[in-house]
Amino acid sequence: MNVELIVPNNLSEVTLGQYQEYIKVIDLPENELAFKMVEIFCGLNKEQTRALKMTDITDISNIISTMFDSSPPLIHKFKMKGIEYGFIPSLDDMSFGEYIDLDTYIGDWDNMQKAMGVL
Repeated sequence: MNVELIVPNNLSEVTLGQYQEYIKVIDLPENELAFKMVEIFCGLNKEQTRALKMTDITDISNIISTMFDSSPPLIHKFKMKGIEYGFIPSLDDMSFGEYIDLDTYIGDWDNMQKAMGVL
């Protein structure tokens, strides 16, 4: 079976949803984690991932692991689908409602998209 893989090597290529899936499996044993990393970050299903060579799984998971060692700069503003988004410039100026929402969601990776929405 031939499968074309796109292996992310930069954090800008990883979605928050993918990272949320990864956080759920991060404590798996090394080989299982490597399998799940390829599945999650390369967008493969289990059958496609199982068909890969073990050496390919290891190489790809090493690339992804190295990517997580980087520390990219914070992007304060960005455009997505024609809409400009940006972080609250001064957290001291956030409203009490924003603070309550942020405090509620920031510690829960399943709801991190809501925390990011507040920020």
